Amino acid sequence: MKVSFSLVFFCSGILVFACSPELKTSVPDGDASSKLIETARKWHARHRDANARDTILPDWDKAWTLGTANGDRVLVAPAPSKPSMNERLSFSRFFIFQIEYGHISQGRIVEFLGNDYHVEKNTKNLLENYDQPVIPGFNGSVLQYDMNHQQVEDATFQNGHKKSNVHVRMSSVRAEDVDELMKPVRSEEELDARIKKLEERAEKAKND
Repeated sequence: MKVSFSLVFFCSGILVFACSPELKTSVPDGDASSKLIETARKWHARHRDANARDTILPDWDKAWTLGTANGDRVLVAPAPSKPSMNERLSFSRFFIFQIEYGHISQGRIVEFLGNDYHVEKNTKNLLENYDQPVIPGFNGSVLQYDMNHQQVEDATFQNGHKKSNVHVRMSSVRAEDVDELMKPVRSEEELDARIKKLEERAEKAKND
């Protein structure tokens, strides 16, 4: 049974994306040294639950470094992305590791969801400003996760500026469950519980 398709809607101030299976993307090679990549590999292994259900992994062979708008130096490694079945939406995903004195101090999985904004054509702009309140020209959302792909932060932008009171979730559900997903909710907790139930239903259907 096919699980999900791309969908965007607002639900009590919460923006939900239901997405389709994963697709590998191509990104340019960079200037990361083998020593730095090995340091990031070890940091990633220490902070990732070996029993985690989600198996999103960095493509270390395509890792590179860059400077961000706030002056940080980061190591960036692309990860498998989810294709959109809506031509107005685009999606990309990266692992971003902060570098301090040759060591890794922090790491996040960062996902960019473009709404009438081609994220793959604007990779440098997005990565340099991923944690800023302004991303020039950007319309869409930025989701940040820990190494186990548990969401820890999100932001939605309109005309490059961060909007308040809008939260974002990414979910994979069965096509026949979309109507249930779209029903109004009274709180984020209620939405989280509904998403979990529908994701478990989709996972069960996939394994049957």
